[in-house]
Amino acid sequence: MGTIPPEICNLSSLLHVRLPGNNLTGYIPTTIARLQKLQGLDLTDNQIGGPIPTEVCHLHNMDSLTLGVNQFSGPVPACLGNVSSLRNLNLSGNKLSSSIPESLGNLKDLLKFDVSTNSLGGDLPSGLGSLRVAVVIDLSINQFSGNISATIGVLQNLVYLSLAHNTLQGNIPETFRSLISLEALDLSHNNISGVIPKSLEALSHLRYFNVSFNKLNGEIPSGGPFENFTSQSFASNEALCGLMQFGVPQCHAVYRSRTAERIIIISVLSTISFTVLVMGVLFVLIRRRKSKRVPTEKDLQSLVHQRITYHEIFEATNGFVESNLIGSGSFGSVYKGVMCDGMVVAIKVFKLHPEKAFRSFETECEVLRNIRHRNLTKVITSCSNLDFRALVMEYMPNGSLEDLLYSHDDYLGIKKRLDIMIDVACALDYLHHEYGLGGLVSTSSDVYSYGIMLMETFTRTKPADEIFAGGMTLRLWVRESLPDEITKVVDMDLLRQGEELLTKDVQCLIAIMELALECTKESADER
Repeated sequence: MGTIPPEICNLSSLLHVRLPGNNLTGYIPTTIARLQKLQGLDLTDNQIGGPIPTEVCHLHNMDSLTLGVNQFSGPVPACLGNVSSLRNLNLSGNKLSSSIPESLGNLKDLLKFDVSTNSLGGDLPSGLGSLRVAVVIDLSINQFSGNISATIGVLQNLVYLSLAHNTLQGNIPETFRSLISLEALDLSHNNISGVIPKSLEALSHLRYFNVSFNKLNGEIPSGGPFENFTSQSFASNEALCGLMQFGVPQCHAVYRSRTAERIIIISVLSTISFTVLVMGVLFVLIRRRKSKRVPTEKDLQSLVHQRITYHEIFEATNGFVESNLIGSGSFGSVYKGVMCDGMVVAIKVFKLHPEKAFRSFETECEVLRNIRHRNLTKVITSCSNLDFRALVMEYMPNGSLEDLLYSHDDYLGIKKRLDIMIDVACALDYLHHEYGLGGLVSTSSDVYSYGIMLMETFTRTKPADEIFAGGMTLRLWVRESLPDEITKVVDMDLLRQGEELLTKDVQCLIAIMELALECTKESADER
């Protein structure tokens, strides 16, 4: 047991601080603001207390703030809405009070938002509807009241939504029919009234649904995903009715008297039809005897479409044999694989780090799986367990840019290399802006990597080449060559294709390298 080492705040170049599960006490030092390059702060599962210091809001490069399961108290700092780089904000399991600041709606790239198990109250902020790329929102086990904000219905990337164990009132918004990616919806243990919208039958990916312990009435929808739900989803409501599998009374038809304009409720099922209905339901239940169980709380944290198993990947790659290795890098290795149905795929196996990276791996993969762009390799499915993470992607038989660039048999001219890099730029632009997935990626980091890739593509020199020693880097090497010595750093193959480079070619290369330098500036905001 100890406190956060104050010396950490003197490490001005630090990118990540991860100290989960260390029984730390005390407070977050206000000097944390010195870590201007910090991208991730993880203090999960400690005993750190006091208010969350506003100095955290000065960390403008931070994309992940996880302070869950501690003793933090007081309000959620409104200034967190100014940390526009945030993708993951987890403040769950603390003693936070007051309301959620509307300013958090400014976090346009936020992917995961979890403030569950606190003492937060008041109305749900309307700004939730501004979190357009969010895939997980968990506000459960708090003291929120008022109506459920209809603006949540615009979150078409949302996979998991829990508002359980609050005191919310009013109806389930009809706008929820637009939550087309939703796989889990938990509204249990509230004071929600009215009917369950039949339009929710259109949520084809919905696998978990819980509205138990509310004040709902009317007929439970029976189509679409509701075919797989059981009585546990609807327990302890006022006047729900529907199919036998839901554990509620049968519904009765409603007729209007022509003479007295009175509503008369009469039974529409005869003894015979009732018997037929029971037999039909029993037949359906028998046919579904192998259906999925109701997910536990742990299950709900990894809700995605059907994924491939590790065994299938092991078989497809022939035990990850080296002859199937396509390439490797800092994040992992890519293998060629042949599935049991004969499909040839590329399988990217990620390295797992001690700090348990890729916490939102499953939800991010689910969003990526739906991306369609001519310059992006399609993600088919994924495999994920405690010690293995992999993506299954389309196999590209023509190889990689690296294969072509460093091949002695192929030649890439200036125009071809420029075409390739323009395509890469288009793909990045799509991910960051047309598709609205800025929250899935760190845009400034991507731009930096793109700049390095530009340099490598036109110099045919790797950033880790042995020529870079004693403080020399690829970027510095390129910068010192501009503008007069550009021919000393560009790929010699470009120079061998003619007596000399044309003036327009030289100007083109200078412009490309200048762009690469702009992309790789030290300050993320200037890239």
